[in-house]
Amino acid sequence: LKFIEVGNNVIALDPKTGFVLAMVSRPSFDPNMLTGRVSTQQLARLSRDPLQPMVFRAAAEHYHPGSTFKPVTPLAGLHSGAFTPRTTTTCTGSYRLGNRAWRCHADRGHGSMDARDAIKKSCDVYFYRISETVGIDAVAAEGKALGLGQVTGLAIAAEVPGVMPDTPYHDRVTPGGYTKGMALNTAIGQGDVNVTPLQLAVLYAALGNGGKVFTPQVVQRVESAEGAVLETFGPKLVRQIKLSEDEHHLLIDSLSAVVNEPGGTGGRSRLKDVVV
Repeated sequence: LKFIEVGNNVIALDPKTGFVLAMVSRPSFDPNMLTGRVSTQQLARLSRDPLQPMVFRAAAEHYHPGSTFKPVTPLAGLHSGAFTPRTTTTCTGSYRLGNRAWRCHADRGHGSMDARDAIKKSCDVYFYRISETVGIDAVAAEGKALGLGQVTGLAIAAEVPGVMPDTPYHDRVTPGGYTKGMALNTAIGQGDVNVTPLQLAVLYAALGNGGKVFTPQVVQRVESAEGAVLETFGPKLVRQIKLSEDEHHLLIDSLSAVVNEPGGTGGRSRLKDVVV
């Protein structure tokens, strides 16, 4: 089970098949209003609501993923050949690129970081170094392979594609075009990176299942009124990303450490009585 919560949006996927187990978008409205005749006044009230309850945020809104994006960046480093799981970077609290110091969230720094430590402690400096070394296009390629910057194919709702920026994207939409600092922002899920909660769930399901990116589906079978099975639907595999057993183990171990080990940045999200 891959469980993703973004703001008030919650999505649970079966990582082995891609089937949606639960999907919640809030703020919402009482669906009973739309089961029969709907008055013009009722529709107008919903449409004018500043909270936009009729927008299905799980798929039709995108957000900066922030640190939830960070596992993508080490994959770009590992696949480039310039980094191994044991490659270290010293975090002093900032990373200098040109005339600017790019800060880490730990003002005093994290010290020496390898891939596992960096994911566990969410060390920005480690990811900055990868992105400067391999470039924004390598990071974007990993994100796109995991489904970012494109609709997932969910059949029951309109989707926005989100944004997985690369050099051509910035040359097209950013005044002055691409600059190296944009790679650093991208590496930590900021800048122009925008994903839907559904995309993020698909991404983490793929990281969990060994690299299989599935189209999310809701309907597993269609039955007659008498209970006879008329049609069944199997998993829809979109692609198998490049993910070795060692890389898979590194990501699972590191992400587990985020919430289950001292110093992990997700300790407050630990669920009691869950065996990892």
